[in-house]
Amino acid sequence: ESKEVNQIVAEAYNNQDDMFKHNNFPKYPDSFLTPSACYFKEGEVTNVLPGFIKTMAELLYEMII
Repeated sequence: ESKEVNQIVAEAYNNQDDMFKHNNFPKYPDSFLTPSACYFKEGEVTNVLPGFIKTMAELLYEMII
């Protein structure tokens, strides 16, 4: 199940706007990182912010608005 979740999250990450991609992860890593934030819309993951830190709070806020 974790492999399937990671594939779904990686696909969403790779298809999202560059402004939401984490500078430390230009390519989604091989495993799901914590803490991470995933925004769901109509049951689909639309934005992913992997391994975020406190300074990324504004980006996270923009991602969910």
